[in-house]
Amino acid sequence: MKRTQKLDDEREIPLGMELNGKPGFVKAGTLRTTEADKEKTSSNIMAAKFDAEVEAAVNSFLAQAEEIAQQVLANVAPQSFWKAYEEVEQKDKQKLILDWIVENQFQVIPDWENLKIVIKMGGKVLLDVEATLPAELKSAVIARGKLMTATDNVK
Repeated sequence: MKRTQKLDDEREIPLGMELNGKPGFVKAGTLRTTEADKEKTSSNIMAAKFDAEVEAAVNSFLAQAEEIAQQVLANVAPQSFWKAYEEVEQKDKQKLILDWIVENQFQVIPDWENLKIVIKMGGKVLLDVEATLPAELKSAVIARGKLMTATDNVK
């Protein structure tokens, strides 16, 4: 088909790249999206947004568990432990804490089934805190947390 310069220039959109050594272009209207394309794109965007919300909720739950554990540890460890903690070098502080945690059976248990953070010491429950989430996120967060726990146990 012969190209008419003036008429085709009005209908063509340059792609800004070359195809087979020639400037690439498309005819106006050939890249229009259908309603099905729009719905699929919208669905993909909503799914990605929901997935990001679930990921953020899981990370927030785990961060809260860590923060609560640190607060409880600060309150239940004896003064003699904290005095020793202040006296050791920085590189030995983590080992001191880990040794105390093992010796006193201090545990932080994320209960994904009930979305609770359970803290135990010596087999006794010290704290049991339930997370609050919007209903539409709850089951997805539970599933993601269980999946994370299952994959962590496999490693």
